[in-house]
Amino acid sequence: YFGHSAGQSFIRGQRIRNLPRCAVALLMGCSSGSLDRKKEYDPDGYVLNYLLGGSSTVVATLWDVTDKSLDKLTK
Repeated sequence: YFGHSAGQSFIRGQRIRNLPRCAVALLMGCSSGSLDRKKEYDPDGYVLNYLLGGSSTVVATLWDVTDKSLDKLTK
């Protein structure tokens, strides 16, 4: 996925988690790989859906980046 965030508007996390197989995922959007900490609860983030869905590897950005920076990185 290339765009804003991690593609939540295109595919629900529950669907990703329930895939029979999940390929390596490239999530090239602002903070697509960041995890939110909720005090004593486990961290949560959209990237976890891919890992729980069986993806062996997820490449994602941990902070906000510009479109030009992502274009340069992915080239």
